[in-house]
Amino acid sequence: MPKGMYLSVSGRIHPGSGGQTRALLLRNRLFAQYSDVKPILLALDDAPTYPQIRQTLLKQGELVEGMQLLNLFEWYRDNNIDHLPPVDEALPEAASLDQIPVAHPDGTLYQTQHVKRHGADLVMLDYHRADGSVYLRVPAGKPGVASPATKVYLVNSKGEPVGRWSTQRGWRRKWIRTLLEPKRKAFLFCDSRYAIDDILPLDDRRLHIMHIMHNIHVRSPFLWSSPLNPTYEPLFESIRHVDGLLTLTSRQGADIADRMGATDNMFVVANPVETPSAPDPLPTRATKHFVMIARLEQQKRIEDAIRAFALVLTEEPAATLEIFGDGTMHDFLSREIRALGVGDSVRLAGHDPRAREALWRATAMLMTSRFEGYPLATLESLSQGCPVISYDIKYGPREQLTHGVDGFLIEQGDLQGMADRMLELIRDPQLVVRLSQGAFEKAKHHDPLALLHDWRQVIEQVIERKPRRTTIESVDFEVTRLGYRRPHRLPDEYAKGLLRRFNGRRSGSGGFRKAPAVEFAGRLTLVGKSKAGTLKEAVFTLEAIDEASGTILALPLKVRRTGNLFRLSAGFDLTQAFATTQADALQLRLRLVWHNSSWQTLLARPRRLAPNYELSYADGGELTLLRGPTPGQSLP
Repeated sequence: MPKGMYLSVSGRIHPGSGGQTRALLLRNRLFAQYSDVKPILLALDDAPTYPQIRQTLLKQGELVEGMQLLNLFEWYRDNNIDHLPPVDEALPEAASLDQIPVAHPDGTLYQTQHVKRHGADLVMLDYHRADGSVYLRVPAGKPGVASPATKVYLVNSKGEPVGRWSTQRGWRRKWIRTLLEPKRKAFLFCDSRYAIDDILPLDDRRLHIMHIMHNIHVRSPFLWSSPLNPTYEPLFESIRHVDGLLTLTSRQGADIADRMGATDNMFVVANPVETPSAPDPLPTRATKHFVMIARLEQQKRIEDAIRAFALVLTEEPAATLEIFGDGTMHDFLSREIRALGVGDSVRLAGHDPRAREALWRATAMLMTSRFEGYPLATLESLSQGCPVISYDIKYGPREQLTHGVDGFLIEQGDLQGMADRMLELIRDPQLVVRLSQGAFEKAKHHDPLALLHDWRQVIEQVIERKPRRTTIESVDFEVTRLGYRRPHRLPDEYAKGLLRRFNGRRSGSGGFRKAPAVEFAGRLTLVGKSKAGTLKEAVFTLEAIDEASGTILALPLKVRRTGNLFRLSAGFDLTQAFATTQADALQLRLRLVWHNSSWQTLLARPRRLAPNYELSYADGGELTLLRGPTPGQSLP
């Protein structure tokens, strides 16, 4: 692996956390066990229990020799910062407030909550060293605010502020910089879409920042153009600041590229899986017993598995389904089981640390999620030779399973299709054996050495591309021509004179019986900077898009550059744009990609062609009269 510090940051790292934390721990453990990397894990939460967390993770084998787990609050509680110079600002007073002490698990004072007298409103938080002195004072904001801190004061042992930031983001970045070694490369991995907002932008020549996406980034219907999940908005606004944005599947990477542009800081690395030690002798696989291992939450759509299994029971009443996991949907699922009358065959087994042992014996594992990132449960099932019957969803199952070889892919929502596959396995034990063998083989493609090989390639490319990172400071874009090409178009200068004479008072075209040719021309001035990247490496594309269906059609585009001025032109027949789609309406999207940076716009008609009145036709053919801007009024 490339030489340097390997840091992984997350909001919290607690035993028993979900797949994102499990993937973080697994990646770093494999780094430590199969290479010379000494990973450092960074947790940002204020839980005072990290000594116990380390012991638990060590006992579980998720923290091994060569790995460190550091916590932000614990680090400042334990480390001397008296060498830092005081800042020119007084510490906010807390003398007039009531105090509520909070003990550390070791019996010392951990935290003091300062509240209004005779009231419960939190005004300020103090965090204490083991000797009782304050090392951090955090004034609180309005009650109910998700991130209530308004300022953060780092305090030396004399009670003097030695650091002051407007939010916790500043001192978290300070901590990361403090941990870096002089003149040594550092690779910072972030698995949390919440923590990444605390990191970006973080400019440091030593740092190479990579973010790993563990879940889908859009809402239903899960197209590239679907509404963005709000929790991903900070990341997507800052993609240009990361040295590497990693998805677990190429399909998700392609969807992000369709949305944001195919920047050169995007990579794909799939989750790994370790094949566990098989029982000796290997248990005989059941012929009528199915399992699920999932959180009982809406995302997992477990009710579909129960309903599909109810169809199985009408033909194979001896079949059983065991569902491992806890969650907010427990009561709903219990009612569903009772309503379907399958309580003797379907069991909600709750959380069980040994649940995965059931995969050695099960006929198959079921997955009915609405969406995933790259589910670890599927890989773990394959590693234990357990076939998987899964909905074909975004993202993961299609990349993990080969239909008919190690499991089955079912169109999502097809309950009868899922039931039919379960019945097929019940009635053909030899098929179960073949799929089980295929599952073992597939798991080998996700072994630790494959992970290290992929990560080595990514990190080497991140290092190589770092000098060519770019920043787009401004884009000045003007459309000079956009519309259908008239058979005998006048020369440009004469046409401009006519337009000035008529002051833009021309009505729009109602429609065409035959598809006309379309022309576009424009000028774009790009102002940006890069250490090694040049403007000749900027890539422009023109596309006809329909966001409703996700349709994208590339169109021919000519680009001529003079310095930082780009002259753009295109011409195409409308039949080209509609040839491969059933969409009724398309828009034209112009996009610029310059290494890690991108810019895009939907083409609109030139301002000088803005009519005062226009004719249009509705879908049913009805004529619509439109009023444009009044003379002299500019368009927004």
